[in-house]
Amino acid sequence: MPRMRWNGIAILLAGIFLANAACTALAQQVTLERPIGFFTNVAARLLRSELGVDLNRIQIYPTNQYTPAVHRLLQVTANVYDASTNRAF
Repeated sequence: MPRMRWNGIAILLAGIFLANAACTALAQQVTLERPIGFFTNVAARLLRSELGVDLNRIQIYPTNQYTPAVHRLLQVTANVYDASTNRAF
């Protein structure tokens, strides 16, 4: 993946975490303690901010909302968690 794309992803994630840090009373804290919690929190924030899609309501039928862009953001979330820990699943 080109360096520019990784820089953009890093800036996006930093912006999301900083924006949510300002309103910690409203948002759950993202930690690496629980992989499922990390994935659902970060993926929900990325999908909502980038695509306006709710993680819990990705429609498959009759209109497929699971687009390549949705898949990409879910994969980015998994990759961020994987890069930030050295634990085996």
